[in-house]
Amino acid sequence: MLLWFMAHSIFPFSRHIEDVIGDGYDVKPLQYFYGGWYVFKSNPAAFLSVTFVFSLVNEALSHLFSTPSFSGSLRTELFSTLPLEMARLCLFHGVEALMLVCTAVMAWQRLDNRPLSLIAFLKAWRSAGLVLVCAAVMTLVAWTPIMFMTSLPFVGGALAARVTLPGIIVLSLIGVALFVSVMVSYAFAYFVLIDRKEGIWNALEGSRRVVQRHWGKIGGLMLLVMALNVETYCLLGSALEMVSPSLGFNWLCMADMAGGQGVLVLLMLTAIGRALSGCLLAVAYADIYGVSAV
Repeated sequence: MLLWFMAHSIFPFSRHIEDVIGDGYDVKPLQYFYGGWYVFKSNPAAFLSVTFVFSLVNEALSHLFSTPSFSGSLRTELFSTLPLEMARLCLFHGVEALMLVCTAVMAWQRLDNRPLSLIAFLKAWRSAGLVLVCAAVMTLVAWTPIMFMTSLPFVGGALAARVTLPGIIVLSLIGVALFVSVMVSYAFAYFVLIDRKEGIWNALEGSRRVVQRHWGKIGGLMLLVMALNVETYCLLGSALEMVSPSLGFNWLCMADMAGGQGVLVLLMLTAIGRALSGCLLAVAYADIYGVSAV
């Protein structure tokens, strides 16, 4: 009953993107958080099952495709290591995108008081393929500068002599700014893609143009989403290790656990975080764009 009230009394019906931009909207992070929590709590087993399976797939893929090591040659970095690493990241984020979309589809069904089912979405191979391509495009735009910059200190020869610490800091800040801009501006791109079915470019623009009205607030919402995901703390631990090699921050990623226990705990925490953040973003999309009919 609560979910039915949320869907039909608070959230608007699906609106055209031009209407969303013209009429405006407000961002209510706390309402999205509580709404996402109620959606998740209505059937946690279903949401966790989906996110756990996708997390398991990404864990398996990480063992099949190992991270390439830096060679010290600019030519090798540009034409071998970097493309391989970007291909691995595209695959990883493609699975992440499918996980997010599946979670959102289930959340919208729950908001509309319909039974949970992914059969119709999974049968539409074109929709799943478009999500993967969209994830690859966003990964290439957001991650390529960062991956290139992180490889600069390891490149030998004349280039290494020209790479200075201030230069690396400036380039890194530019890369991080581009990364943040892409992640926030295209926060709803996957949802627009499968809900409106208007193609990848229109999905990216449909997200960017709407988010642009309240970019800062949507950025704050994405920080909340990041706080719900264990990967954020793993990346934070890795960054701290790079800044302070003498200190140990492995506990942030539970890397010190013996055997497969650490991996299992990480998979469970990843599933919980992805389920909650997926429900939260689905509720936010329903409030801003209107209740999806997917």
